[in-house]
Amino acid sequence: MASHMKTVLLVEDDAQGAQVLREALTAHGFTVLWADCLARAIQLLANQRFNCVVVDMFLGTERGSRVIQQIRRNKQDFNHATPVVAMSGSFDAGLITEVRGMVNAALVKPFNPRELVGIMEKIFEGENRRQEALDALRGGEEDSQGQEAA
Repeated sequence: MASHMKTVLLVEDDAQGAQVLREALTAHGFTVLWADCLARAIQLLANQRFNCVVVDMFLGTERGSRVIQQIRRNKQDFNHATPVVAMSGSFDAGLITEVRGMVNAALVKPFNPRELVGIMEKIFEGENRRQEALDALRGGEEDSQGQEAA
């Protein structure tokens, strides 16, 4: 993953709230795709690799935790290890149990969009450091293989 690629899936049923978050993230260099329901989120996740998924835990009558469970269920899915940020007006014990160990961060609504931007920047900074380390290791392997063949 190149450091310039910052594609985010925002799963939020409140159109006005989603617009505010999309504008804040876009202003900070993120590409944001929006899903307003569970079915659309699952469709987008099945067809595209995201660098982060931001999920509202309550999508009308649907539960955002189902999106997170879908992401984490199949280890072969290309979004399986994608960082997830959960958002909710209330994280009760049941909701915490549903998503425990599956999210990278959580925000309690209402929050300032800058809080989400800050979380996203930390997630991407960590992802970039991991990728640089992997690239360095791969480069080192190629160098040693080339020397052995010489």
